[in-house]
Amino acid sequence: MHVICAAVASQLVVLNGTLNQAMSAWNYQ
Repeated sequence: MHVICAAVASQLVVLNGTLNQAMSAWNYQ
């Protein structure tokens, strides 16, 4: 169960980073 939580947490971090990058790119246009 703990492994699943860790995997979900890491996925959220990656998703958050991607979203942040996308928003930054959008703001530059």
